[in-house]
Amino acid sequence: MKFMHIGDLHIGKTVNECSMLEDQKYILGQMLTIMEEEQVETLLIAGDVYDRSVPSAEAVELFDWFLTETTKKERKVCIISGNHDSGERLSFGKELLKKQEVYVIGNIEQSKEPAIFHDCYGSLLVWFLPFFRPAELKTIGKDMDLRDYNSAVQCLLEKMQLKKEERNLLLTHHFVINGGEEESIVCSDSEQRISVGGIEQVNYRLFDDFDYVALGHLHQAQKVGRETVRYSGSPIKYSFSEEFHKKSVVVFEMKEKGQVDWKLVPLTPLRDLRRIEGKLEELLKEEVVSLENKEDYLGVVLTDEEEIFDAISRVRAVYPNVMQLTFKREKRRELLMEQTVESVQEKSPLELTKDFFGRVLGEEPKIEYEEVIEQWIEELLEKEVDKR
Repeated sequence: MKFMHIGDLHIGKTVNECSMLEDQKYILGQMLTIMEEEQVETLLIAGDVYDRSVPSAEAVELFDWFLTETTKKERKVCIISGNHDSGERLSFGKELLKKQEVYVIGNIEQSKEPAIFHDCYGSLLVWFLPFFRPAELKTIGKDMDLRDYNSAVQCLLEKMQLKKEERNLLLTHHFVINGGEEESIVCSDSEQRISVGGIEQVNYRLFDDFDYVALGHLHQAQKVGRETVRYSGSPIKYSFSEEFHKKSVVVFEMKEKGQVDWKLVPLTPLRDLRRIEGKLEELLKEEVVSLENKEDYLGVVLTDEEEIFDAISRVRAVYPNVMQLTFKREKRRELLMEQTVESVQEKSPLELTKDFFGRVLGEEPKIEYEEVIEQWIEELLEKEVDKR
């Protein structure tokens, strides 16, 4: 059976006060094309369908369109809630949808039984573990361990009646990590922290009995520990920390027990999200503008030292979708303000002055000016002594 794994759609999200609905519809349309071209039989959505627990009418309408178009080809769909979703709202009408082979699991109380599919290799069980907070386990049983997410997930997995000889697939939305092994997990600024202090971490080794684990929550497409425990990542960039992410969907085929063939299929956004840096006049030149799509969402860093009147309007006249505009000199001043009292006390007045020039202007004063500066400092110090 052939699957497509996606997640973290965040339908209805705004980035720097800019609605992403148009971009989201474009990328969802691309996913429909991929499902057709790859002959996908089942779509997996690993949580954070919406960006808010109470989504806008426009967001609900867009997801309704995507779900309707997906099921027109008699595809199966499996959906869980993420930490941004309201499980109760997302799973509205779940029994009715189930008759159309659309399985929506919004909370852990609904996740006791798997969806069972069949193909030429036999039975295939899709298990659901939507996002939950440990305190919610009280609704299932008093014997549940509530110390942290790892122990809570372990308790829930132990209650699943897994048939290890069958093919088992898990759909979940948690902060799954590799437990300190070699590769690191890539996070981004657009991901909402689940909790504080590391208790949200779940070790991927808990999922050893599953042939494939479809993860949601992190926005970078990446494996965790082994190739078949994967975050699909978000389909478009939602922060400048994702500037260099390569967005994609996971298409995989489950054959006989133990054999999973997978690949990443790239996604191309309607508008990219990227940074540009340079002097204002340089960035506005036609030969620079024409290098990439000027309609992209931009973070602009100006390196001009002089003040520029109404810089944002001048930039937006050429690049209409500027999300951020900063001056590099402001960053240097921020660095200067971060200098500690201890480091200031350790330096001579001349060293402090040279350091000031370096941070504000980007270079130290020329040698011929150092004598003038030193003489000026001596005069100031003498005046200070005379006052005392």
